[in-house]
Amino acid sequence: MGSAKGQDITEREEADEALRSARSYLESLFDYARAPIIVWDASGKITRFNHAFERLTGYAAKEVIGREFEILFPTNTKEVSLGRIKKTLTGEFWGSVEIHILRNDGSIRTVLWNSANVYAEDGKTLVATIAQGQDITERKRVEDALHVTEARFDQLAKQSNTVTWEADTDGIFTYVSNVSESVWGYRPDELVGKKHFYDLVVEAERESIKSRAIEMLKHRERFAGLEHAVQTKDGRTVWDSTSGIPLLNADGTLRGYQGSDTDITERKRSEDRLRLLVSKLSAANRDLSQFAYVASHDMQEPLRMISSYLQLLSKRYSGHIDKDADEFINYAVDGANRLQRMIIDLLTYSRIGTRGRAFVETDVGVVLNLALTNLKIAIEASHAKITYANMPTVKADEVQLLQLFQNLIENAVKFRSDEPPAIHVSAERGEGEWVFSVKDNGIGIDPKYQNRLFVVFQRLHSAAKYPGTGIGLALCKRIVERLGGRIWVESELGKGSTFRFTIPDRIEETIGGDLETEIISLDKETEKT
Repeated sequence: MGSAKGQDITEREEADEALRSARSYLESLFDYARAPIIVWDASGKITRFNHAFERLTGYAAKEVIGREFEILFPTNTKEVSLGRIKKTLTGEFWGSVEIHILRNDGSIRTVLWNSANVYAEDGKTLVATIAQGQDITERKRVEDALHVTEARFDQLAKQSNTVTWEADTDGIFTYVSNVSESVWGYRPDELVGKKHFYDLVVEAERESIKSRAIEMLKHRERFAGLEHAVQTKDGRTVWDSTSGIPLLNADGTLRGYQGSDTDITERKRSEDRLRLLVSKLSAANRDLSQFAYVASHDMQEPLRMISSYLQLLSKRYSGHIDKDADEFINYAVDGANRLQRMIIDLLTYSRIGTRGRAFVETDVGVVLNLALTNLKIAIEASHAKITYANMPTVKADEVQLLQLFQNLIENAVKFRSDEPPAIHVSAERGEGEWVFSVKDNGIGIDPKYQNRLFVVFQRLHSAAKYPGTGIGLALCKRIVERLGGRIWVESELGKGSTFRFTIPDRIEETIGGDLETEIISLDKETEKT
């Protein structure tokens, strides 16, 4: 009997040892588990707190065991967090919930929380609650940053009327941004999985766009700036500019396209208005050109007759009537001559754009020398001294460039002071252009009158004192503008003047194209008549 009792004791001791060993193993698993784990009793006091939870909260286990587990929650979100935990414990919500944990340093971490109740053998008495937490603070930070970025992108897209989308290899939308409703009138859910992107294209262009799309899919082409008309849900027509890039699977196969459609309706309307305006301007220019050339023929013929008869009067009767008659005849002859010069100058001005030559590489030094040769008599008569530095080569109309330099130098000689004219022509390199200067020591110009200098027939001095029609500087401005440059003057009364103008490196004629071709054609037709 004693032997049986001893055996029972041995078995009980072995069972106790196994239990202790199992408990020690479980406690080690609990304490060193990588997941933060916490246990609290039915009264809400913390009873167990593993090392992972210590790392999560910054508390040592001995600092929190025996305290209310609610100390782990920030005051401002405590009710929300406890409410979420309660839902998981009462079965109102299955799975994990997001809550905030307050660390001992005052910082807050976002935790994915999963908890469960432990009951006594009767299944009713609450013994403890065990919970596991997963720190997702960094993930939430990235998600929040992504949400902010997406919100900003959506806002920018709304402001720019740009719809972003994705479509599969059949062209069916798999994603469409919310802007689709304001641009196309369709909500994203009315498009995704239900419509091909070319279903929105107006019927007249649909097959053409579909064919192009099939070709692009075949060759995996990127595309940008494809303009087409779209019919909105309410039947309106808007214009879109579409861009897209192919989307590839991990194995390199094509899974669709990602792109954007920007509403360019207002731009297209502006282009239409511009085309209409150009058409009207073209018609107006044709009318003005026809008037100019017809007027030149109709006006110059009687003017030549008037001038001829006045000269005959002067030749036959000068000194035979009286001094007043001689003076009247001279005035009439002079007036007829000036009117003829004005008509010729006005025609020259009107023909800058329509009779100009093509722009070619032009040596400015050669052109300048030719201008000085043409002005040789005036230069020698005024004892003018003209100097210039090395001149560049530019793309220009050589004849008009000659007119430009000739007019500016002739003005510098004409409007001289009591001193012999001293004129210097120079060229400086600017940003993408050459800046030319014609500087003189003449009478100068009052700044308050400088804005009138480049206007047709605007004179600052009488024709008797300084002969001319008042169109020379207007002609210079028109030539410079045809070159795509600008012209201005720097001057003070009595201190000389410096006229500056620019010639860009890359010249695009500001007067030209189809309009110029039409006017030249009209010019030739008018001359035949």
